[in-house]
Amino acid sequence: MESITLIQARRASRFPVILVGSDNWKGLVEWMKETMAGTKKISESDLAIFRLVDDPATIVRTVQDFNRTE
Repeated sequence: MESITLIQARRASRFPVILVGSDNWKGLVEWMKETMAGTKKISESDLAIFRLVDDPATIVRTVQDFNRTE
């Protein structure tokens, strides 16, 4: 969460923030969407700072895609 906050506040350059295992993170992600974004405490674009993934191939692809666009 600290990494997401630093990117959000533009105190750190963007880098891939990957949350592995949707079963582990889905409660927090739903809370962020409903409570934080739903009450305008964060913007919808802040939710795009991180990516929730379940398989190793998607992790690799996410990092590769990031490196191609930066």
